[in-house]
Amino acid sequence: MRPPQPNAWRRRQYAGFLAVLFCMVLWVHYSAPRSAADRPTKKFSPPPAVDDDTAHLAHADEKHGGEAELAKPHHDEGEPRSEVVEFHVAFDGKPEVIVIELWPKIAPVTVANFVALVEKQYFDGKVFYRAEPGFVLQGGGRDVHGHQKSSPFKPIVLEAKTKNVRGTIAMARTNDPNSASTEFFINLNDNVHLDPRPAPQPNGYAAFGMVIEGMDLIDQLSHLPTTVQGGLKMLSAPIEYQVVKMRR
Repeated sequence: MRPPQPNAWRRRQYAGFLAVLFCMVLWVHYSAPRSAADRPTKKFSPPPAVDDDTAHLAHADEKHGGEAELAKPHHDEGEPRSEVVEFHVAFDGKPEVIVIELWPKIAPVTVANFVALVEKQYFDGKVFYRAEPGFVLQGGGRDVHGHQKSSPFKPIVLEAKTKNVRGTIAMARTNDPNSASTEFFINLNDNVHLDPRPAPQPNGYAAFGMVIEGMDLIDQLSHLPTTVQGGLKMLSAPIEYQVVKMRR
């Protein structure tokens, strides 16, 4: 075998040098930091207004400060009690009472709307109609025949500032954050996925009070027989109630 000629060897050496130089240029180009203007931007879709299993918590002012911590339900011993309402229901042939303390300091617009509905006797003759054990017991403007009564007031802004822990009462709404009106639900569990999250758009569900008497009764109501309608568990025999305002 003949050894390579000098000119051919030089050509191969030069070609190898060019290949190495080309690889180095590529490495420098792609590994060097880029400016913000040159760096490609990745767009993220905002989180959905409601989770799939809450889409029918139909029918609220987000004034919380950015990423501030969620307010925790409590009342100070040195201050007068907040608004208190009683739900009077008949269960197993005897009268029962559910007492709920409302939080005007946490959700002033929501509480004012709810109290105004109570004072107008809007809730009298309405029913708890949806029962999802371990999730929510829902009521609002429906009567025993399933007819929905419209609210005498405009929908309110979303005041989702606190956690939807077990025993809290919260406003239901549509996908529009500011659509809450008369529908409400009682949390049967710590429903973390209903809590407000730091995001550009208002989100979460506005808890505005806490059951202080009768949670055991609410649990019993949530386990009554239901039928599935539109993917929701609706009480076969809705529970009628009357709501009475107690004191400020």
